[in-house]
Amino acid sequence: MKRALPLLAMLLLCGQTFAYLLTGWTPQNPGAPIWNYDAQSPAGFFHNGKLIYHIITSGTHTVNSTDRIHNILNAFQTWEDVPTAMAAFTRGSDAVDDSDFSVGYATASHTTQWGGNLTGFSGLATVTWDGNNHITNADVAFALLNPVTNAAWGEELEATAIHEIGHAIGISHSPDAQAAMGYIGPIPGENDQLVNRRLASDDVIGLSFAYPYSGYLSTVGTITGTIKDDGGTDIHKGQIGVFDGAGILVATTLSRLGVYKIEGLPENTYTLRAYPSQTSSSLIQQAGTLPWTTDGAATQFLPGEPLTVQVDANTVVQNLTVVSGTPTLVSSFAYRDIGGALTAGRFVFTIEQGATATIGISGMNFPTQLSELGDFILSGPADISLVGPSFPPAFSNTTVAYDVTVDPTAALGSRALQLITDAGEETMVFGFVEVTSTGSIAAADGFAPPPGGNINPSTRMPMQQFMLTAADELVRLRKFTITNSGTGSPAKITDVEIYLDFSGDGNLDGDDTLVGAGNFEGGSTAEILAHHTVLAGASDSLLVVYHFDAAVSTAETYQSQITAVVANGVISGRDITPSGLPVSGNVHQVDLNTDHTLSVFTVG
Repeated sequence: MKRALPLLAMLLLCGQTFAYLLTGWTPQNPGAPIWNYDAQSPAGFFHNGKLIYHIITSGTHTVNSTDRIHNILNAFQTWEDVPTAMAAFTRGSDAVDDSDFSVGYATASHTTQWGGNLTGFSGLATVTWDGNNHITNADVAFALLNPVTNAAWGEELEATAIHEIGHAIGISHSPDAQAAMGYIGPIPGENDQLVNRRLASDDVIGLSFAYPYSGYLSTVGTITGTIKDDGGTDIHKGQIGVFDGAGILVATTLSRLGVYKIEGLPENTYTLRAYPSQTSSSLIQQAGTLPWTTDGAATQFLPGEPLTVQVDANTVVQNLTVVSGTPTLVSSFAYRDIGGALTAGRFVFTIEQGATATIGISGMNFPTQLSELGDFILSGPADISLVGPSFPPAFSNTTVAYDVTVDPTAALGSRALQLITDAGEETMVFGFVEVTSTGSIAAADGFAPPPGGNINPSTRMPMQQFMLTAADELVRLRKFTITNSGTGSPAKITDVEIYLDFSGDGNLDGDDTLVGAGNFEGGSTAEILAHHTVLAGASDSLLVVYHFDAAVSTAETYQSQITAVVANGVISGRDITPSGLPVSGNVHQVDLNTDHTLSVFTVG
């Protein structure tokens, strides 16, 4: 299983339904438990409008690695980065085992900090709420040995943390294979980049509907109605994909006892397609991992005709009809060939604009030769060319593969795969391919380098101001490399900090926000972990700040230089190397003959 599954509410599992399926939500009773950001309640769980979480750093359930803590911090930041949602988070005091909204590791015997059992899962979340549908507490735990940090394959900690945090804020599993709240997720992309550290459109719509900014709900609409087969049987756990006019997958939902409801859709014209949940382990979200298992088994049916719906900021009622019958095709694995390396597994794909790849799908009762294949269709515009098919004999199930080339200007977003046999049987995987485009970020000197003046060596001294400008997508800053030069010893620098220079004035002010901290650890280079996001089209001003000890000597010089920044696109999930580096600050000189101060001068 890809990530943790059970979402416990008062120690009970619940699910949502729609592009995001909220915990405890049903189409018939759409109220869902969420954190009460408006009232910032319960008391002690919020600070300045942000939900407080506590990382366990001592005791039985400790997160005992700086890198792991860094992954968890970035996972919270990923949810906070959604611009249309008010959800925001702040790290509180570290915890010893269980506390309010704690994040920790299970024991070797798979016991979580709240006494749950993590056997068989990579992570688990527990959520409790009151009679007003307000969450009153949550906890998250990860398996002791798996997931691992920075794993290019398998259960990767940050991706697992994004998934579990989604549960902790009230979001359940999604039928969208690209979604962070799905159970499939994208395979690492070219060069094994960790493209699963991201949210899909499905996740974003869900969070925005659950935690909307004021006025947001007046801009979105709802589609609801019944879903029955042509014999009048109610469809339970039918998976419904919502596509925009270009064929890009926007959201997914799940029917319950013949009723479906899709909330939070921006005004547009959409096409709905319904497919059954599979009961066996497959590339499609399994029925048993989705909500409402106590309401009965998933209804098997054959897809009907797609339905077009116009959505405005109101509720549209549209009933769906599918065909009675039992599907024979079972989508089991995806397939890829990169550089001659054949891989099959339960994953889907992200492919860059302009890229090429060999991808495919294998399953039970799939075509074994061209004459048995009716069609192989990726939804969306005709901007992905397919050459094939081939039928690689590498795996136990039949595999249908194609060489794909994505146009450099291809529409961004998620595509569904529709495979049709010559007999007219079909299956569809929501989110089989997502087309992405990696943004960029540029570094430059700041407009207001720290001014000279008398600063006591025992205080924090701004050494350098620099700018980072993001283009095309939000960019997450994950690590800075700072090199110190000059005649002074870096050992006399006790701390190195990076702040967001809120006013852009080059001074360390009360409004400035700490982005990351570290030290030179006996050398001239400091690695500063961070979890800050630069908005697309925005420029952020940042300060490098040194804290000197009392051992500095007159005439010693110090100079800060940003030599590297590790960053990734928030939407694409791909690594981004900033241009414009290195960026150097002014040279600062110690002058203990003048009131124990540091002076600053610039060298050309």
